[in-house]
Amino acid sequence: MAAPGYAPNAGQDEIVEEEVGLLNNNDPRSLCQGKIGWSRRGMFRLGWQILLVTSAVVLLAITSKKLIGVARLAAPQLATIAVEAKGKKDRKKICWSVKGAHMKGEDLLIKVVLNSSSGLIHEKVGGRKCAKICRESDRCMQVTFIGWQKTCLLYKRWSEDPIEFRDGMYQTSYCNKDVDAINATVKRVYKKKPWLPVWYSCTWPTDYKNGPNKTIYSKDGHPRIDKTAPQLCNQKSKDCGWYQADCSFTKCCAKRDFDKDFTWVGHQCVKKNEYLAACMSPSDAAKMKSQGWDGTIIGGYRLPRKLDPAPPGVLVQPTSLYCFTVVMWHMAAVKGDSEAALASNWRNQGRGIMQCDGHKIYEGVNAKLEAWGSFSNIDAFLVIWERVGREKEYLKYGWTVKVDADAVFFPQRLKQHLGNLRTPQGARVYLKNVPFKFQFLGALEIMTREALQVFLTHKPECNGGGDHSGGEDWFTASCLDGIGVDHQEDFKLLHDMYANGGGDKTCTDQSYVAYHYYKTVEGWNGCWSQSSR
Repeated sequence: MAAPGYAPNAGQDEIVEEEVGLLNNNDPRSLCQGKIGWSRRGMFRLGWQILLVTSAVVLLAITSKKLIGVARLAAPQLATIAVEAKGKKDRKKICWSVKGAHMKGEDLLIKVVLNSSSGLIHEKVGGRKCAKICRESDRCMQVTFIGWQKTCLLYKRWSEDPIEFRDGMYQTSYCNKDVDAINATVKRVYKKKPWLPVWYSCTWPTDYKNGPNKTIYSKDGHPRIDKTAPQLCNQKSKDCGWYQADCSFTKCCAKRDFDKDFTWVGHQCVKKNEYLAACMSPSDAAKMKSQGWDGTIIGGYRLPRKLDPAPPGVLVQPTSLYCFTVVMWHMAAVKGDSEAALASNWRNQGRGIMQCDGHKIYEGVNAKLEAWGSFSNIDAFLVIWERVGREKEYLKYGWTVKVDADAVFFPQRLKQHLGNLRTPQGARVYLKNVPFKFQFLGALEIMTREALQVFLTHKPECNGGGDHSGGEDWFTASCLDGIGVDHQEDFKLLHDMYANGGGDKTCTDQSYVAYHYYKTVEGWNGCWSQSSR
């Protein structure tokens, strides 16, 4: 009976032994009972050990996952930083250029003079050489090329402040490894470059009703042209025809005459046949039909254009002055004192043009006396202008000023007037100086450097455009208008006794820049003293 009741216990003990292992092969019952008691204690200890080991494994696994996760998160960032650092180190230094720009620069590094046999180096050639020098220097960040000096100015830091813009003469390059920074800087610099209207402009004599094209600036400072009327002339032509020149293509005439009341009368482009048209005065045009011409007016004269001031923030023409006077040193006085005596007086006192940034006195050329009592000095002054152009000294300054020897002239006042005019930097502009007749009297002729360059290049066209029996100032004004030079007005530039009929002979109004005419040394000095009080 016992045997059958044991079977279950024996089975259970076998199971336990199978789990914990048998220590001997003696009596199974006693062994089982002993093993069972030991196995419970062992199991308790083993359980704690397993628990501790398992906890350690789990903790280790959790910690490892966190570390792996952190490593996985940090690895890309560290790799990116390493790549960026390597990229900046290995990135090549580049230079971006702003053509025509003369920038101030910060912390001059060195001045390099380029070798050249010619007097000037074009910005394309010189700018490229200067940029290469800066790119190869570890400390150079900006270089400015100055053509007329043939030099490269290398700077340790760059500046966004322009001195002036002049295409063909200057170039500034910014050099760095940071492309984005250079790009942003170049864009900001270009925004300061003045916008100038196109050189050419023409109109017609009959149906032009709404006035000339006018430069209008939007609120953000960007200019646009407001076309107030349709155009008959070829707007892309800089070469309007002079007297009797073929205008069949340009439909534009350059010459203007004035009548006895000094009213300008522009020439017209008159059609002869399907192949030919010519520029001529309105009076001549009226006769053409009787001579077998078609007679249709297909174009008109180039309309003089008044230039608007530059808006705030846009670079204006520098006010530096190159002044000159023409003196007949060996000519006797016509009335009063001689030109030699007048010029020696203000020259020795350091007054008049001697106070300009640059100045020169030229020896005059003989001119013939006309019936109206003044000299026809067109050809004489054309010779002088040729000398000015050959010497090229005027290129260093923003404005060129011709002053008569008998004019009392204050250069510093002129600079103030020029500042108020806000002429866009680089504009081709001359200044109308009196509200009288054609508004440009020769005692004080003022034009920008760029206007003088155009005048010197195209004055041969003006020479062939008519006779030279008038005054030099009339010829100069009509030539400048004809070749497309713009103008601005300041009728406080010149106080002229000839223009006001000899009425006001005082110099007390200090708002004027110059007073004309004073034919004696005593009168000249008196005017200077009166206006300087």
